Amino acid sequence: MSDEAVAEETNANLAAVEKRTDDVADLDTLLAEFDQGTQKPAVSQPEPKQPAIDPATIERIKRVESRLLEEDINGAVKQVFGDMKVSPRVAKGWLDQVARENPAVAKAFLNKANDPATWNKFAKSLSKEAEKDFPVSKVDEEATADHAAVAQAVRGASTKVAAEPPPDLSKMSDAELRKFTQENWGFSV
Repeated sequence: MSDEAVAEETNANLAAVEKRTDDVADLDTLLAEFDQGTQKPAVSQPEPKQPAIDPATIERIKRVESRLLEEDINGAVKQVFGDMKVSPRVAKGWLDQVARENPAVAKAFLNKANDPATWNKFAKSLSKEAEKDFPVSKVDEEATADHAAVAQAVRGASTKVAAEPPPDLSKMSDAELRKFTQENWGFSV
């Protein structure tokens, strides 16, 4: 190898080392920036522990929440179904099914305390849907009038059987009196 080739190779190696030194400085800068971003804040005083709630209190809270939810559901049934003749069990089941099919209904119901206007819109819409699903049977006035007329005719046609006046025992002969007492009272006189 010639001296010129060795000198060129050495210059190339020096340039590569200088370049690596520059890269290390950049890495150190990056690491310093990273360390500043991820430094843990100074240790603060621990927060005081809250007292533990006894299980009986938790159970009472759950019962109250359950009762309030049941009252809200009953109110929603009355609001949606109004005067419709639908059993409460069927109405609750229908509302439950609608809420499962459309989670927005459940969300509006659960948020009705904070946003009653939205729930009222849903309730009106649900009321219309309920009227479609539970149509009110209309009374056939002609059939009802015919039924009433037949009932009146039957009541008017029947007459009460006239009550027999009690027999006058003083006007009976001895034989008639014996026969009468034997037939009606089971002994003879």
